[in-house]
Amino acid sequence: MKNVIDQRLVLPDVTIFDKIIKIFPDQEDAEKVFFMTEKPDGSFCVKILKGTGITEMQGIENCMKDATIVVSFSEADNTQFIYKHFDKLVLYELNSFKEGDAFVQVKEIQKIHAYEVAQIMVLNSAFSNNFKERVMMADEKNFYIWEVKTKKIKTLYDHNVRGIYFFDEAFVYTLSLPSKDR
Repeated sequence: MKNVIDQRLVLPDVTIFDKIIKIFPDQEDAEKVFFMTEKPDGSFCVKILKGTGITEMQGIENCMKDATIVVSFSEADNTQFIYKHFDKLVLYELNSFKEGDAFVQVKEIQKIHAYEVAQIMVLNSAFSNNFKERVMMADEKNFYIWEVKTKKIKTLYDHNVRGIYFFDEAFVYTLSLPSKDR
Protein backbone atom coordinates (compact mmCIF):
# COMPACT_ATOMS: atom_id res chain seq x y z
CA MET A 1 0.00 0.00 0.00
CA LYS A 2 1.11 3.53 -0.70
CA ASN A 3 -0.05 4.92 2.66
CA VAL A 4 -2.95 5.06 5.08
CA ILE A 5 -4.15 8.48 6.26
CA ASP A 6 -6.97 9.28 8.71
CA GLN A 7 -8.63 5.86 8.25
CA ARG A 8 -8.87 6.34 4.49
CA LEU A 9 -7.24 3.89 2.14
CA VAL A 10 -5.06 5.48 -0.53
CA LEU A 11 -3.56 3.32 -3.27
CA PRO A 12 -1.87 4.55 -6.47
CA ASP A 13 -5.16 4.47 -8.45
CA VAL A 14 -7.85 4.10 -5.74
CA THR A 15 -9.04 5.95 -2.63
CA ILE A 16 -11.74 4.91 -0.16
CA PHE A 17 -13.02 8.13 1.37
CA ASP A 18 -15.36 6.49 3.90
CA LYS A 19 -14.02 5.71 7.37
CA ILE A 20 -12.65 2.14 7.34
CA ILE A 21 -13.96 0.14 10.32
CA LYS A 22 -12.69 -3.37 9.53
CA ILE A 23 -10.85 -5.25 6.82
CA PHE A 24 -11.83 -8.81 5.86
CA PRO A 25 -9.42 -10.73 3.61
CA ASP A 26 -10.55 -13.02 0.82
CA GLN A 27 -9.11 -16.27 2.17
CA GLU A 28 -10.35 -18.31 -0.76
CA ASP A 29 -8.46 -16.90 -3.73
CA ALA A 30 -6.87 -13.66 -2.44
CA GLU A 31 -8.17 -11.62 -5.39
CA LYS A 32 -10.38 -9.28 -3.34
CA VAL A 33 -10.30 -7.39 -0.04
CA PHE A 34 -13.55 -6.58 1.80
CA PHE A 35 -13.84 -3.37 3.83
CA MET A 36 -16.58 -2.41 6.27
CA THR A 37 -16.86 1.36 6.08
CA GLU A 38 -18.84 4.14 7.72
CA LYS A 39 -20.39 6.59 5.28
CA PRO A 40 -20.64 10.33 6.04
CA ASP A 41 -24.35 9.86 6.98
CA GLY A 42 -23.35 7.36 9.74
CA SER A 43 -24.57 4.24 7.93
CA PHE A 44 -22.31 1.24 7.32
CA CYS A 45 -21.59 -0.69 4.15
CA VAL A 46 -19.18 -3.25 2.75
CA LYS A 47 -16.92 -2.35 -0.14
CA ILE A 48 -14.69 -4.62 -2.19
CA LEU A 49 -11.30 -3.78 -3.61
CA LYS A 50 -10.64 -5.89 -6.70
CA GLY A 51 -7.63 -4.92 -8.79
CA THR A 52 -7.78 -1.14 -8.94
CA GLY A 53 -11.56 -0.79 -8.56
CA ILE A 54 -13.76 -0.25 -5.52
CA THR A 55 -17.25 -1.79 -5.62
CA GLU A 56 -19.96 -1.32 -2.99
CA MET A 57 -22.04 -4.34 -1.99
CA GLN A 58 -25.81 -3.97 -2.00
CA GLY A 59 -28.24 -6.37 -0.38
CA ILE A 60 -26.80 -6.82 3.12
CA GLU A 61 -29.74 -6.24 5.45
CA ASN A 62 -28.96 -3.75 8.25
CA CYS A 63 -25.18 -3.69 7.92
CA MET A 64 -23.80 -3.07 11.42
CA LYS A 65 -20.42 -1.81 12.65
CA ASP A 66 -19.75 -4.73 15.00
CA ALA A 67 -20.59 -7.47 12.50
CA THR A 68 -18.08 -10.01 11.22
CA ILE A 69 -17.68 -11.18 7.65
CA VAL A 70 -15.87 -14.40 6.73
CA VAL A 71 -15.23 -15.22 3.09
CA SER A 72 -15.67 -18.96 2.68
CA PHE A 73 -13.63 -21.63 1.02
CA SER A 74 -15.84 -23.41 -1.51
CA GLU A 75 -15.96 -25.11 -4.88
CA ALA A 76 -18.72 -22.77 -6.13
CA ASP A 77 -18.09 -20.34 -8.99
CA ASN A 78 -19.27 -17.25 -7.08
CA THR A 79 -17.85 -16.14 -3.73
CA GLN A 80 -19.89 -17.04 -0.65
CA PHE A 81 -19.45 -15.26 2.65
CA ILE A 82 -20.95 -15.37 6.11
CA TYR A 83 -22.22 -12.25 7.88
CA LYS A 84 -22.54 -12.59 11.66
CA HIS A 85 -24.07 -10.03 13.98
CA PHE A 86 -24.95 -11.12 17.55
CA ASP A 87 -27.59 -13.87 17.13
CA LYS A 88 -27.94 -13.50 13.35
CA LEU A 89 -25.97 -15.57 10.87
CA VAL A 90 -26.53 -14.98 7.15
CA LEU A 91 -25.02 -16.86 4.25
CA TYR A 92 -24.65 -14.66 1.15
CA GLU A 93 -23.48 -15.26 -2.39
CA LEU A 94 -21.68 -12.48 -4.20
CA ASN A 95 -22.80 -12.07 -7.80
CA SER A 96 -20.02 -11.77 -10.34
CA PHE A 97 -18.84 -8.27 -11.14
CA LYS A 98 -16.13 -6.53 -13.12
CA GLU A 99 -13.32 -4.44 -11.71
CA GLY A 100 -14.59 -0.87 -11.51
CA ASP A 101 -18.33 -1.63 -11.25
CA ALA A 102 -19.91 0.87 -8.84
CA PHE A 103 -22.22 -1.68 -7.17
CA VAL A 104 -22.60 -5.45 -6.88
CA GLN A 105 -25.68 -7.23 -5.58
CA VAL A 106 -25.45 -10.03 -3.02
CA LYS A 107 -28.00 -12.83 -2.77
CA GLU A 108 -29.12 -14.19 0.60
CA ILE A 109 -28.93 -17.99 0.60
CA GLN A 110 -30.02 -18.67 4.18
CA LYS A 111 -30.48 -16.83 7.48
CA ILE A 112 -30.75 -18.04 11.06
CA HIS A 113 -31.50 -16.19 14.31
CA ALA A 114 -30.65 -18.44 17.22
CA TYR A 115 -29.19 -18.59 20.69
CA GLU A 116 -26.46 -20.91 19.35
CA VAL A 117 -25.33 -18.17 16.97
CA ALA A 118 -24.91 -15.70 19.84
CA GLN A 119 -22.49 -18.16 21.49
CA ILE A 120 -20.17 -18.08 18.47
CA MET A 121 -17.29 -15.71 19.10
CA VAL A 122 -15.47 -14.02 16.20
CA LEU A 123 -15.48 -16.39 13.23
CA ASN A 124 -12.08 -16.93 11.64
CA SER A 125 -12.84 -19.58 9.00
CA ALA A 126 -15.70 -21.10 7.03
CA PHE A 127 -15.95 -23.67 4.25
CA SER A 128 -18.34 -25.97 2.44
CA ASN A 129 -18.59 -28.50 -0.37
CA ASN A 130 -22.29 -27.64 -0.79
CA PHE A 131 -23.60 -24.37 0.67
CA LYS A 132 -27.22 -25.34 0.23
CA GLU A 133 -26.74 -28.22 2.71
CA ARG A 134 -23.95 -27.61 5.22
CA VAL A 135 -21.41 -24.97 6.25
CA MET A 136 -18.53 -25.62 8.64
CA MET A 137 -17.22 -22.68 10.66
CA ALA A 138 -14.61 -22.06 13.34
CA ASP A 139 -14.00 -19.37 15.92
CA GLU A 140 -11.12 -19.07 18.40
CA LYS A 141 -12.40 -21.92 20.55
CA ASN A 142 -14.99 -24.14 18.85
CA PHE A 143 -15.92 -25.72 15.54
CA TYR A 144 -19.51 -25.39 14.21
CA ILE A 145 -21.55 -27.33 11.67
CA TRP A 146 -24.50 -25.37 10.30
CA GLU A 147 -27.11 -27.61 8.69
CA VAL A 148 -28.51 -25.00 6.31
CA LYS A 149 -31.82 -26.69 5.43
CA THR A 150 -32.84 -27.42 9.04
CA LYS A 151 -31.21 -24.23 10.43
CA LYS A 152 -29.52 -26.26 13.19
CA ILE A 153 -26.01 -25.62 14.47
CA LYS A 154 -23.94 -28.35 16.08
CA THR A 155 -20.99 -27.26 18.23
CA LEU A 156 -17.78 -29.26 18.55
CA TYR A 157 -16.14 -27.81 21.63
CA ASP A 158 -12.54 -26.91 22.39
CA HIS A 159 -10.81 -27.32 19.02
CA ASN A 160 -8.90 -24.00 19.14
CA VAL A 161 -8.87 -23.60 15.35
CA ARG A 162 -6.77 -20.72 14.03
CA GLY A 163 -7.16 -21.47 10.34
CA ILE A 164 -8.39 -24.02 7.82
CA TYR A 165 -5.89 -25.23 5.23
CA PHE A 166 -7.66 -27.90 3.25
CA PHE A 167 -10.81 -30.00 3.33
CA ASP A 168 -12.28 -32.88 1.40
CA GLU A 169 -15.20 -35.28 1.86
CA ALA A 170 -13.52 -37.07 4.79
CA PHE A 171 -11.08 -34.68 6.51
CA VAL A 172 -10.52 -31.07 7.55
CA TYR A 173 -6.91 -29.95 7.93
CA THR A 174 -6.53 -27.08 10.38
CA LEU A 175 -3.96 -25.14 12.32
CA SER A 176 -5.06 -25.65 15.93
CA LEU A 177 -3.55 -24.79 19.28
CA PRO A 178 -3.26 -27.41 22.03
CA SER A 179 -5.98 -27.65 24.64
CA LYS A 180 -5.67 -28.50 28.32
CA ASP A 181 -9.08 -30.23 28.13
CA ARG A 182 -8.21 -32.67 25.32
